[in-house]
Amino acid sequence: MPRKRITPEVTDKQCNGANALYVPEESRPTVSQHIALYTRVSTEDQAERSTIQAQRDFLRNYAQVFGLSIVDEYADDGVTGTIPLSARPGGNRLLEDAKEKRFGCVPVYRVDRLGRSLTALLEAHNELAQASITVRSATEPFDTGTPIGWCRETPRSLGRMTPFHRRLRRGRTPAP
Repeated sequence: MPRKRITPEVTDKQCNGANALYVPEESRPTVSQHIALYTRVSTEDQAERSTIQAQRDFLRNYAQVFGLSIVDEYADDGVTGTIPLSARPGGNRLLEDAKEKRFGCVPVYRVDRLGRSLTALLEAHNELAQASITVRSATEPFDTGTPIGWCRETPRSLGRMTPFHRRLRRGRTPAP
């Protein structure tokens, strides 16, 4: 299926050449949606290299391109994604605000920013879903607000991906 541009007036300069911002029309978020950005890095090395800032910048650009209103930004800097979202400082604040319905969607740079283990990811999804909050990956075809975004097979697929992501992470993280 060919990808479509977000809008005709969006230029490559506005997207910084990031193809991840080109999505099929049926996957586009609604313009009036209020969102909360969530970013996370797990190691001090990543924190020092400003990878959390790169995630934040990408998500801000994503919101601007789609015309979304950012209500707040939540960050967990140097916090592992294997612990529950509620046990992380930024994640806990995100969940508290979700219960108050301050926003309708949480875009993340990648799904593994929300939860590195299947258990943590499922718990995060369930807590956000109870508050009617959707989760959307800005760089992957993952959106719990669509019928295909969170179906019966999603947890099984994510479970198969967890070992793969661990191997990738080992390759990205320098040895001590």
